[in-house]
Amino acid sequence: MEQYKIIFAGLANAGKTSFTLTLKRQFSELSEIKPTKGIERTELDILGFKIVNWDLGGQEIYREEYKKKEAVIFSETELFYYIIDIQDIDVYDDALQYLQEISEIYAMVDPENLPSIVVCFNKMDPDLIVDYSKQVEELTSKIDKMLEIFDRKMFETSIYNLPSVIEAFSWGISKFLPKQTELELILRKFLSEHKIINAVNLLEKHSMYLIQSYRDEKTQRFFNLLKEGIISIVEKLGNQLEILTFDINNVFKLFVEKMVILQRDYYFIFMGKDIDFDSIQDSLANTYYSKIQEVVQSEME
Repeated sequence: MEQYKIIFAGLANAGKTSFTLTLKRQFSELSEIKPTKGIERTELDILGFKIVNWDLGGQEIYREEYKKKEAVIFSETELFYYIIDIQDIDVYDDALQYLQEISEIYAMVDPENLPSIVVCFNKMDPDLIVDYSKQVEELTSKIDKMLEIFDRKMFETSIYNLPSVIEAFSWGISKFLPKQTELELILRKFLSEHKIINAVNLLEKHSMYLIQSYRDEKTQRFFNLLKEGIISIVEKLGNQLEILTFDINNVFKLFVEKMVILQRDYYFIFMGKDIDFDSIQDSLANTYYSKIQEVVQSEME
């Protein structure tokens, strides 16, 4: 089984612990590993990979220790998450400085194998998005320049908005899927052949979004509002869920169907207007499900 190393870091009180605890609750199969001083490690088997999460304590005394052991702690990192408390404006400069130091460590330790970096503007609770939009824009600009040699992505996250946390984690995990592009092409072809469909997603059993494809940005924004409800339904129904259809505001129709691939549950979801579920389901059964299954199986072998 392939193994990947993920590091979570940030200043003290950035909300990193709550962020990782949210992931632990979502991915209940996380198992604790004997901790190192200031570092909590957990393992997760997902999609046939072993993921080892390193959670670095944010207190200054620990941060100094990490820099002394940089070769051990930061080497062989495939994915790095950096958590910033968007509500604590007073520590922005310190947060950027710490991120700068870590990026320089990565560039020095193994410049040929830089990790992908996910920066989370955390504690962006749903009622605060407008209030901190300017700060997010300014921080994004600075971080883009700072991390220009890295593959990177920034997210606004909050433990009170579960899909935002899953979205950030899903993007990072997708970096371990060499055949993600093939899955994207399958979903895009599905969209192109069925013009009445506006959104199509493939979820893993932990509600992690493997692939997402949308007709336009407006549809994506609307679908994002539905994600928490979709995740809640999938989790509550669990093994009982086979096929589910329902109307949204008497405008859109949503379809959810469980797929089992190598004894793992996946969920194929699409949304659109005036959908004839029977005809589209025939298309899925006759063409697309077999293609998705083939790609996912080859990914896990």
